[in-house]
Amino acid sequence: LQNNLGLFRCSKNDTSIVVYLLVINYFYSIHDYSSGLVVFFSNIKENTKEFIDSYLEQMKEISDGLLKVKDRVLFFDGTKYERLPISEDVSRWDELILIKDLKDEVLSDITNFFDKNTVDFYKENGFDYKRGLIFCGPPGNGKSTFIKNLIVSLENVRFLIYKEINPRGISCSTIERFFKYANMIAPCVIILEDLDISFADPRYRQTLLNCIDGVSKLKGVLIIATTNCPENIDPALANRPSRFDRVIQFNDPTFRERCKYIKMRFKDEYTNDQIKDMAKMTDELSYAFLKELFISIKIKEKFGNKKLDNKEIEEICNKLRVHKKEVVEEIKKPKAGFSSHSFDDIFDDHNS
Repeated sequence: LQNNLGLFRCSKNDTSIVVYLLVINYFYSIHDYSSGLVVFFSNIKENTKEFIDSYLEQMKEISDGLLKVKDRVLFFDGTKYERLPISEDVSRWDELILIKDLKDEVLSDITNFFDKNTVDFYKENGFDYKRGLIFCGPPGNGKSTFIKNLIVSLENVRFLIYKEINPRGISCSTIERFFKYANMIAPCVIILEDLDISFADPRYRQTLLNCIDGVSKLKGVLIIATTNCPENIDPALANRPSRFDRVIQFNDPTFRERCKYIKMRFKDEYTNDQIKDMAKMTDELSYAFLKELFISIKIKEKFGNKKLDNKEIEEICNKLRVHKKEVVEEIKKPKAGFSSHSFDDIFDDHNS
């Protein structure tokens, strides 16, 4: 038996050790746990194979049971898995002010993938039952919010979120185990945050290619990768449908979309003409900055006991525009293998 500790030779009388090592090896290969697993065995039957099969089946059932209801989302930082609670808030698709057709089309694409008819279609045509999408565009325009709402909406699907926070702990083998685990708990959505940064190392990028399109086939797994800088993604990933089938753009809002967002936030506080003026002032600002504009205006009005005029609103917009420029410049700086963005963005209230 090959185990992390080396090669062991066991006699017929060492059946308990054989079973112990098999179970330990199984858990290590699937979960990459750093802590050990203590298993006690008694009354070993003569039919050792049935006993081993029984225990391995129990281990799989335990593993399958790890992600139930609110614990069906796991975050992997490169060294360990962590359960993430799911917000009990009702999914707020209406607040995601994307072009409606795009939002409906992408959501339909994802939900239909897990439909039984789709499973049958892939099987009948001999296709690998997997799919890949890349969400790209400037930060603050709905990539993470879309994923947040997706997690809430797909109640019967598990999510594994990969974000390289601890680059020292990552290796090709941990990436392989991550995908192996996703395959085992399918139907599953894999989220690869900051694809261009997390897999900048050629070794890890090649491992990713092998996991997506290699000998070990993914089955019932949909991959969503995010990036703020699609130009930095290896064409071998972005330009091949069998790996990532579609690239979805999350761009800064248009004038019409800014009007819609501002009206949604301020409701009837401003006339249509005032909303249009505000939308003109916010050209090139993302949804996240539009939200910050709303918060800044409301706080100033609350403590100043008066409504802001256009000049005061424009001053806030100019400050936000400068801030956005700083954010974009920071993103474009070379990163040493990990992302500076907080994973908490997926679970906050921003349209980011």
